[in-house]
Amino acid sequence: LTESEVETIERHGWNHDSFLAILTWCQQDVRKAQKEGDIDGGEAREINQLILGLKRAMDGIYDYCEQPVPFFYIHFLSLLSALYLPLFALESAFSVGNDDWSTVIIAGLIVVLQSVFVIGLRLLGQ
Repeated sequence: LTESEVETIERHGWNHDSFLAILTWCQQDVRKAQKEGDIDGGEAREINQLILGLKRAMDGIYDYCEQPVPFFYIHFLSLLSALYLPLFALESAFSVGNDDWSTVIIAGLIVVLQSVFVIGLRLLGQ
């Protein structure tokens, strides 16, 4: 990149539009090199195809990275937190010197919720 191109990009920030500007400048350089006779038409076509392939790949990455958090994921976390945190507090309170059957049931329910929570987060994170 030339100094003026770097200044232009730094003025506007390094983002998706900057990436597209760089690719446009690359295509202009290929066109200029072809007109000046530095490369022939086949080489220019091949380089332009590589530039377009890079653009498609980067567009896919930007599209993927800018996706919102899935609706299900947010509600799954909210539901598990609303169930797990109060049950954990109850189990901790009951387990202090109490061997009642209700403590065992609440502890079992907490283990099930923890399993669903961890497995669910692992599956959603894939």
